[in-house]
Amino acid sequence: MNDELRVLWEAWDPLRVYRYDGWPSGEYDSYLAGSIEQFARTPDRAIRADLVELHLLRVLTSRFEETPEAIECLSPREFAKVLSAWYEDRAAPRQNQLPMRHLVARINAFKKPVQQH
Repeated sequence: MNDELRVLWEAWDPLRVYRYDGWPSGEYDSYLAGSIEQFARTPDRAIRADLVELHLLRVLTSRFEETPEAIECLSPREFAKVLSAWYEDRAAPRQNQLPMRHLVARINAFKKPVQQH
């Protein structure tokens, strides 16, 4: 489950490090547990998405020293929705799980193109 969560965080890439070739995987690993903790705090979907969004905002502002407006990707609110959809899908195992490529595509659809200097 953490491998999939890592893929989602790396696709979101709020620090924009993965647009550089050769950047090692794992840049956001220290934030995976915090994301999972937010899911476990409540069974209510709406509240869960709000808790995840607050966690993401704290990470952006206190750890990354970024403002939500400055990131060039999916907003924390929308990324929280993606993470919540992923968590709900994985928490209730069934035969037809939501493919990771669909979640990653949802994240990538909001990325701004890389500016060439």
